[in-house]
Amino acid sequence: MKALWPSVRKEALALAPLWVSCCLGAAAAPLWSAFRFDVVALMAYIVGAVALGAHALGHEYGHRTLGALLAQPVRRSTILAIKLGVLAVALVSLTAVAWAGPYSPIKQFPSRAALDSRVLFLPTLMGLTLAPYLALVARSTLGGAVFTITVPGLLLIATDLLGTWLFGPSHAGEIDRFKYAAFAQATVAACVFAAIAIWRGFMRLEVTGDDTGHVSVSLSGPADTTRRSARSPYWLLAAKELHLQQMTFVIVALYICGWAAAMWTQRSPDTSLNSPWSQLDTLYAVLLSLLIGSLASAEERHLGTVEWQVLLPLASWKQFAVKAAVACGLVLVAGIGLPVGLAQFAPLPHLAGFPRGALWMVCVLALTTAMGSLYVSTLSSSGVRAVAAALPVMTGAFILMRSVELTLWWGVRAGLIPRRLGHWGPGSDAQAQWLLAGLAACVVAMFLVHAFRNHGAVDRGARRITAQAAVIGGTIVAAGVAQFLQGLR
Repeated sequence: MKALWPSVRKEALALAPLWVSCCLGAAAAPLWSAFRFDVVALMAYIVGAVALGAHALGHEYGHRTLGALLAQPVRRSTILAIKLGVLAVALVSLTAVAWAGPYSPIKQFPSRAALDSRVLFLPTLMGLTLAPYLALVARSTLGGAVFTITVPGLLLIATDLLGTWLFGPSHAGEIDRFKYAAFAQATVAACVFAAIAIWRGFMRLEVTGDDTGHVSVSLSGPADTTRRSARSPYWLLAAKELHLQQMTFVIVALYICGWAAAMWTQRSPDTSLNSPWSQLDTLYAVLLSLLIGSLASAEERHLGTVEWQVLLPLASWKQFAVKAAVACGLVLVAGIGLPVGLAQFAPLPHLAGFPRGALWMVCVLALTTAMGSLYVSTLSSSGVRAVAAALPVMTGAFILMRSVELTLWWGVRAGLIPRRLGHWGPGSDAQAQWLLAGLAACVVAMFLVHAFRNHGAVDRGARRITAQAAVIGGTIVAAGVAQFLQGLR
């Protein structure tokens, strides 16, 4: 039995960073509720449970250790049992955190009678069965998590079509009640199928080809005498950056499919889900920005192509400028422009995209998140690790700035800080927006400067990271003070 403890420890260490991030996001439900952003805690539980399940097997592909795992003199059933056992402990504890307290995201799920709130326990079951199986099929953590999230949406569409065929298109209430009941049963059936398939798939799993990521080149073939047209190096670098964002495009496509499914299934306002769609759109923009920034640098390091960039006949700062420009462009087009464009076709008022008047704030928040996660990406060895680290880092930066504001406001109410400081703040909404943009630009500049220094650096020791964190933290504190002065006005 003692011989199995190293395997248990390895699996626990692999899931620990992601588990801590998700538990913190779910446990901070009172904080999100204070800012009227309750959906963050709910998504931390749902997405976290699915991501944990996908990472249980996906990290073997990410670290290229699957071959060594299968070569161990241990039965495969034992290896899989250890993985699923550690995963079950992580999922149950995450569910307990999301269930506890008066601000529990599970207890406060805004549902109608047509959809039983107990379906929110399905992510735990999906994380234990469906996510590991799809990660095994997709051969990656991100692929397994993304495809797992799409399964309930596809089943909801299928049950909606079945209800339309059974009751007729004119009976919207009966269709909605049927699809919400059948959808839960179909999801459980899919999880049961995945639980059986994962054992069969893992028992028959084989590592074929070169699993090290190396590419062999043959020099014996005929020379390529085709004359290639000269292309701008900046366009080639931009194409390379877009190639690194493949998972981003998958999520954008799934968002479009999810939006279309929501439009299709929201027939009756009386039985439709009372979902905070404006909050979900804002969360989509922020999380997509976090993913874009996390993949920008870490994926190059994971693929082993960072060293090649140094040999290119182009200045390093120009290469990094193209990387940052592509990331910002994707955020504005896919994260902001797409929801704004789709909101023009929303049939119901609660599906009308971002909150009214908050588009400017969402743009600033999304761009800041993207550049902050880009900085974290330059310190990570893979996109999965960058995403897991960027989420708590950016959440902590936001909490730090708000904490500075709340502390100073407490000083004003206690009489320790005079209100006459208010004349330093802006005098109009337009000036306040420009101040906000200026503060965000300062924070983004700090992120970009240090990200550029880390991107191609070999030495990324603790002393260097601590000094950078101190400078960035000081900038965030200064931004919080400026926001406080604006509020005094």
